[in-house]
Amino acid sequence: SAFTTFDKNRDGHLSRAEASQALESLNLGMSRAEIQLIIEHTDRNGDSKIDLAEFRAIFGHGIKADENRKRMTEAAVASRRRTEVKERREELLLGGIAGEAAESLSPECEAEFWRSVQAE
Repeated sequence: SAFTTFDKNRDGHLSRAEASQALESLNLGMSRAEIQLIIEHTDRNGDSKIDLAEFRAIFGHGIKADENRKRMTEAAVASRRRTEVKERREELLLGGIAGEAAESLSPECEAEFWRSVQAE
């Protein structure tokens, strides 16, 4: 099975390193931060390892696994958007050019940027 292929030391769990290597080997175009986010969401019991049940919940088949993958994808996108907004916000505030530079943000990121500015 895929799980045993990724479980290099055959201890019945995927360590963070094994899980990271497994996801990277799939060439899904995810950043390391996104991979770590997926691992955190998959590790339901918080033991820093992914057991077979946790693996199946995400990488298995069926409606529940599909829902879990959808939630993880949404979380990764939201995380990426928050990071982009935070970095851009810092850049704009430090540069003092908020109005001009904000034009380069996506509409969603621009809205989040202005909400964060107003929250201060």
